[in-house]
Amino acid sequence: MSLENQLQALNQGRKVPQQVIRYVDKYKSYQGSIPLNVPAITQDGRRMLSGIDYLPIRTQCLQSQTPEQVKEQDIYLNLADSCITFEDKAKIQTQSPLLTQIQGIVDTSDGPQVAIPTEAVNSAIKRGTFQYFEPHLREQETATYSANNQEQTHQVTNVVLFPFINRNYIQLTPEQYQAIKTTRGNEFTIDDTFNRDLAKDEIIEKGKVIHKGWKSYPSGIVIPLVNEVFKFNQREYSYDKNMGFYLPSNSKKPELRAAYLVMLYGRSGLSGVGHLGVGGARLFGVVENVAEGDAQNS
Repeated sequence: MSLENQLQALNQGRKVPQQVIRYVDKYKSYQGSIPLNVPAITQDGRRMLSGIDYLPIRTQCLQSQTPEQVKEQDIYLNLADSCITFEDKAKIQTQSPLLTQIQGIVDTSDGPQVAIPTEAVNSAIKRGTFQYFEPHLREQETATYSANNQEQTHQVTNVVLFPFINRNYIQLTPEQYQAIKTTRGNEFTIDDTFNRDLAKDEIIEKGKVIHKGWKSYPSGIVIPLVNEVFKFNQREYSYDKNMGFYLPSNSKKPELRAAYLVMLYGRSGLSGVGHLGVGGARLFGVVENVAEGDAQNS
């Protein structure tokens, strides 16, 4: 199913009021480099979708057992969840301000840099550790972003600049890596349960999530998804292993990337090895502060 068709399905019955009299789709797609597209999402009054937002949608589509809804999941989606790796260690930060509040790319003599507001950095790190980011603080810069398939520039103030290595990943210092907060407090070692498809009992056991990567998401989201994915993929494709968690396993310096959810028929894994600047990135922006029960048809 195309991205456009999936959006039509997601937005069915989910028109939401904006400025009282105008109605907009709850979900909107953006395609291309994540650092270039996030500012447009923000300017549209939307927030980049995270796994916490989208994983339940995949579960609901599978539970529906409706072929059209299941077909919606034959697509990958980049998420607002940062995967930060250093040597054999990793941190996951869901709904990461280091992704959702990117202001664009600044070209410098040292190469491209990703601009992130100081407020976003402060909310993503442990208290009292901002000193590790101060050398890269800039009062004002001109940043490039993408809107309507065209590059634009705007002035950004009070931003921290992060090296954008080969337009692939954000590079951190070891001190910055240590400063970043983890979701649910779990920094973990990338062991042999990563970078391969998983048996169901390697993800959940006795009603609990046991896989170190998947534990970054609430168990109330992960467990129903695991049950539905394994049931469907066993029936349709005879897969007995699914939902691998993929991360770079030997980062010489700390690297920050965005997670993306693999297609359902691709075993519905979660990957943190993709390029932040890849032109094929698929993002969804969701309208903020509107409860599902408030959605109306236009």
